[in-house]
This record gives sequence, structure tokens and C-alpha cells, in this order.
Amino acid sequence: MFASFVSMSFMIFGFYSWQRYFLDLLGRNLVWVDGVISALVGLSLIVGNALVAPLSRVVRTRTGVLMVSVAIQAVLAVACGLLTNFFVVVSLYLLYGVAVGLALPVKQAYLNAHIPSAQRATIISLDSMFASSGGALGQTVWGWVARTRSIGTAWAWSGLTLVLGIPLYWLARRRDQLHDAID
Repeated sequence: MFASFVSMSFMIFGFYSWQRYFLDLLGRNLVWVDGVISALVGLSLIVGNALVAPLSRVVRTRTGVLMVSVAIQAVLAVACGLLTNFFVVVSLYLLYGVAVGLALPVKQAYLNAHIPSAQRATIISLDSMFASSGGALGQTVWGWVARTRSIGTAWAWSGLTLVLGIPLYWLARRRDQLHDAID
């Protein structure tokens, strides 16, 4: 749940700020470009979903896949904030989408494997509340940084905070290795 809080603190801010950020990098107010990128983001999530099976043959635990995904997300978000070439940043953001698409089904499988069915709805709702809280806090904090510094600076710093998810998944792995293996 804390990992959801951390990841959504960037994800929601990044989602709501990328349209303006990318158009600023492009140097033109071509709104249709945002539509094309939005469609490509959807495709990148699908590609990430498709990569779960091949990656799970190499990384044999759910928390391992989640840690790899979080590390990739952090590096890509920071790079998107630091770089200024529109095409490079958009490409990196699409790779970030692949990493997110990879994590989403693995996280759901992890939660379902660890939660008895009688408590599943409650715990998944609680996880959603943590994620929403992280998103609300991220919007506030990173939005303020974007306003006072720049969107790129906010992306770089918020992307760096994603790294906090890695030790949280590592702790989860240590607590219950029985349900962590990918079948």
C-alpha cells in the first residue's frame, strides 16, 4: 500500500502535466500532438502487459518484477525531467508507460495471492485509498514545484521519489516468499 502511495505521487502528477510539458518542449501549441501521444501511451501500457510473461521467465518473483519496473520508471521519469528534446522525452515517457503496464497486472496478482478472499475487497479498496492519497499529495507538492521552478524540475524530483518503492517491495518479499513466486 505504501508503494502505491509512492508510485501514484508521480503517476498522477505526470499524467496531468505531460500534455503541457510536451507541448512546451515542442515549442508549439499543437493540441493534436497530445492526442497522438495519448494513443501511444495506451499502446505502451498494452506492450508492458504483453511483456509480463517473457520477463517473468527471467525474474521469477512478483516483487522482483515490481522492483525492476519501479527502478525503470524512476530512471525514465528523472530523464524526462532533465532532458529537453521533445522526441527523446516523449520516447522515454512511452517506455515509462511500458514499465507501468508491466507492473499493473503483476501488482494485482501479488495482492490477490496475499489476501484471503473474505478481506480482498477491503484491502484492495485500502490500497486504492493509499494510491489516491499519494496522487493528491503528488499533485499538490509537485504542482507547486512545477509552478515555482519548472515542470521538468518537478518531474525529475518526483521521479527520484519513485525509488522509495524499491525497498518497500523488498520488505514485502522478505515477509512472505511463499506467495511471491510467479507460477
